[in-house]
Amino acid sequence: RSNGDEKKVKRDTPPGKSVASANRAVAEALRRDRPLRRFLLALARAVSAAGGAAFLAGGYLRDVAEGKPGADVDLMVAGLSHRELGNALRSMSPARLGIRKVVPAGRHFPVYRVATAWRGYIDVSVARGVGAAPDGDPLAQALEDASRRDFTINSMLYALSHRGNRIAGTLLDPFGGVRDLAGRAIRC
Repeated sequence: RSNGDEKKVKRDTPPGKSVASANRAVAEALRRDRPLRRFLLALARAVSAAGGAAFLAGGYLRDVAEGKPGADVDLMVAGLSHRELGNALRSMSPARLGIRKVVPAGRHFPVYRVATAWRGYIDVSVARGVGAAPDGDPLAQALEDASRRDFTINSMLYALSHRGNRIAGTLLDPFGGVRDLAGRAIRC
């Protein structure tokens, strides 16, 4: 994953962060953000019913692991095509979830922009490198997507699952993003 090029940057990350502590921080951030939690629960249900798996990705996880409020919410879905993802998003209750509209966007890398009444836009995409007809294990697709991200600190994923009326998740850090945050390093 790393090509050996490292650039040190100053960050306000406390030393000694672990994947377990970052996992707890994400769970706590979601517990405090009721509209996002409700949206993620509905998304996890809809995507699971369609045969896929949903993941929080990128900057939101990086911010929360650093102890900052999660800003940009990016979601990645594995195991579904772009069209199937659109159908799953449109099946979610707009009024109950504060969804204003779902708009396909992106010429080179298609995403759905979900306009919400409570956060602005949330970007939802299918796993990178997966064609129109995804085959195979959604987790393997998600890890392939993570390997295509720009930096290790942006390759962390939070695998979403639903247990009854609760959202649950597990932080996946296949390329050492939490370690790099703690070490104040940016690696490709």
